[in-house]
Amino acid sequence: MGSVLFDSSVYINHLRAGDGGALGARFLPRGTRVWLSAVVLEKLLAGAAGSEVAAIVRLGRDFARLRRLIVPTLDDWTAAGHMLADFGARFGFAAIAHGRLTNDA
Repeated sequence: MGSVLFDSSVYINHLRAGDGGALGARFLPRGTRVWLSAVVLEKLLAGAAGSEVAAIVRLGRDFARLRRLIVPTLDDWTAAGHMLADFGARFGFAAIAHGRLTNDA
């Protein structure tokens, strides 16, 4: 049994299409566990308006109830920073581009 963790862009596409409840289910192998990152949840809520807010709050509650909500720790953020710096150095990204690797630009 595998697991997946979607980026916010995947959720946004499904929410805009009106099929948030069926998110990726038809494309995943049976038994695949879907996880939600608290970082993705925050990004979704920050960009939501109107009825989208309620749908995203429900999404967060559903993942929390299933105990499939990932909340990064300081160690997680530190490891991610080191990984992105190594990735940038290995592939020659300029210092300005390092921030763009985190989707915040």
